[in-house]
Amino acid sequence: MTSIAASAMSALRSMCILYIRRGFRKPGGHMRHGRTRQRIFGTPDALRRSAERTGLTWDDEQRNALDRIAVAERGLYLWGTPGRGKTRLLDVLYESAPVDHKLRLHFHEFFDALHSAFVATGHSIDAAIDRIAGRAELLCFDEFHVHDVGDAMLIRRALLALFKRGTVLAVTSNYRPDELLPNPLFHEAFEPTIALLHAHLEVVELGGTHDHRRGADRTGGFASGRWVSPGADRQLAELGLQRPADDERTAVSPTGRSITARQTRDDRIWFDFDDLCAAPTTPRDYLALAARFPLWIIDNVPDPVDATPDALQRFANLVDVLSDRDVPAVFIAATDSGLAAGDRAPLDLARTASRLGQLRRLTE
Repeated sequence: MTSIAASAMSALRSMCILYIRRGFRKPGGHMRHGRTRQRIFGTPDALRRSAERTGLTWDDEQRNALDRIAVAERGLYLWGTPGRGKTRLLDVLYESAPVDHKLRLHFHEFFDALHSAFVATGHSIDAAIDRIAGRAELLCFDEFHVHDVGDAMLIRRALLALFKRGTVLAVTSNYRPDELLPNPLFHEAFEPTIALLHAHLEVVELGGTHDHRRGADRTGGFASGRWVSPGADRQLAELGLQRPADDERTAVSPTGRSITARQTRDDRIWFDFDDLCAAPTTPRDYLALAARFPLWIIDNVPDPVDATPDALQRFANLVDVLSDRDVPAVFIAATDSGLAAGDRAPLDLARTASRLGQLRRLTE
């Protein structure tokens, strides 16, 4: 790196640290209208009854986490490895919360709505939160993560606004709070926001090693999709698919950015991995397209060691959106060697592997 580039990076980092730290205050006060946390999340008995009504089997680690949640006196930050059942526990928490106004979103959906509302309201974070959360006393979202320093600035402002208005936050994540925004160039800038999370949320780890997604019901939605390798024409024919002709390529612009699709029909959209994940696409694009197309085909998925970290992160985001929207997809891959790519891969790829583990394999 040249001395000029190094100086520019240092200046940017200092600017980001100043921006994120500005306005940070030690939290104080209690929930809106003096409401206690016990009334927001429900009583321990109500939580346990809600868990029993699911009809699911709960392992010891999940029951221990539920017991900790039941006696917590703040919001919740539930973290653990992928597939451990964090979403199931959040379902229980949300169902048992005896409040009239509550909201549940995936983090990609929340951040997309936040970004849109922030722009639409003239960059007023309070007005943006009003537009998204309204009168919600409890806000829940899955898969909280922070990778981009620009996103970190907006997330900090959103958290400050939510806590100031007394909104109780319950989130799940694959990351400990202290692991958020892991890029060493910018992590220090996010430390005041991490302190904010620790101050307002009870941090609960959901331990264990069993991936509950594997062996789940595959009769519909995302779990009914396929992972096909190496993607021979004969394999595709078994699924009633045929690779599109070159003249079927078309451009789609879900959020204003043009993305090349190999094929679009009323019932499907077909992409090459590079066109979708090696290009600067975002979860906003995937959310908009997932609302339009009920089946996705992603062709030429490379071995992770042959993809860039940025492309792998976009792929992880894509799978998050399709899974959360319960949209079936066919992934046509170079290999069936799994998605472990060592230190080069983002941590989110472990969650991606867990989600893709639900799919039926069609291999040679």
